[in-house]
Amino acid sequence: MQSSRTGLIVGGTVLAVTFVVGIVLLLLASGSPPAGPPDAAGSVSPSTTAGTPTAAPDPNSVENSDTDTSLNFTVADCEGCLITARQTRGGGEPEQATATVSDGTAQVDLPTPGTIGLVLSVRGVQGGSADATDRLVVLRADDIKAGEPQTESQVKGASQGSYCWAGTLLEVATVRLTVAGGPASPTMAWADPALPTVGGQVDLKDGTASVPTDLQCS
Repeated sequence: MQSSRTGLIVGGTVLAVTFVVGIVLLLLASGSPPAGPPDAAGSVSPSTTAGTPTAAPDPNSVENSDTDTSLNFTVADCEGCLITARQTRGGGEPEQATATVSDGTAQVDLPTPGTIGLVLSVRGVQGGSADATDRLVVLRADDIKAGEPQTESQVKGASQGSYCWAGTLLEVATVRLTVAGGPASPTMAWADPALPTVGGQVDLKDGTASVPTDLQCS
């Protein structure tokens, strides 16, 4: 009885080894190595095509890009406001696109090279009619660094602000805007966090500046 049981165990072991060897040979013949273990934490690499554009891109890469960028604005407490994106670097009449804030968001699509030197402004709406005054969106107040948070008190107390965006290589760029005063009478608007900028600054009074007639970004 003991020898019979031992024979069964040995025979089963031989069959198991033969089966495993066969699987390995089959995988080698197909050129597909056995699958390795999953990543330690199941981590996902950050997207290189979508996000908040807080880092200044290489300007040559932006200029030579053949992609388009969707600017997704999240805007609190300014339902119905008009968000305008103006491209001022080409000389002559600035090219622009305007989107209406709906459910706290607005979107503008444009060629990626057109994001360099882009200027954003906000116009309020009262009684169904748009306000006559655009308020520049302060992308970076005084010496606040790109990527740092900007508060209302910081922007309101700033003497100067940057409004010319350095652009982005992202295909989907999310920009969070804050507007003080509400849709009926917006008094100031700023990006939070601050965005990278190019060109000079404008003087601010209580955190706001009207769009100059000679609006240009170098």
